[in-house]
Amino acid sequence: MRIFSTIFGLLLLAVAVIFGGGSLLPREHHVAIKARFNQSAEELWRLVSDFEHAPQWNTHLQSAKRLPDRNGNEVWEENYDGKVFIFETTENTPPRRISRKILNDDLPYGGTWTFEVVPDGNGAILVITDEGFIDNPGLRFMAKFFMGQGATIAGYMQAFGRKYKEALKIEVVTPTRA
Repeated sequence: MRIFSTIFGLLLLAVAVIFGGGSLLPREHHVAIKARFNQSAEELWRLVSDFEHAPQWNTHLQSAKRLPDRNGNEVWEENYDGKVFIFETTENTPPRRISRKILNDDLPYGGTWTFEVVPDGNGAILVITDEGFIDNPGLRFMAKFFMGQGATIAGYMQAFGRKYKEALKIEVVTPTRA
């Protein structure tokens, strides 16, 4: 019985640390990463802005379906590993910059991702910026200390690299605020 009590106490302590620590972290975060590609800026832009065909190269994306526009902006439903997300394109400045906002209001997180394509000699640099929030303190703690705030955008960047069969050097270009 003493072992059970000790284990139970340690579990309660872990939960208290995770949720207590998470509640001390800022709700909002900002992180940006970049990588250089051996593709032209025009080719990279075509890939970044072609949501319809993204399931062909992004192994986590099962489907992408165009929905009716919202306020004149494109809206897409995307299924990532069984989780459905709705994105609104809030800015589209071809061929350099596109921003997408998560519209789902049933998630414990949200925000906007901005993709910027910058010509660089015979290649291009892609910068992905995540300006978001995490409501759940436990998830906020896990994102900060175990997953890394830029882990999701880094995974997305790696998917671009796999499409082009390029080993990318991903760099953090802004510190995480959360």
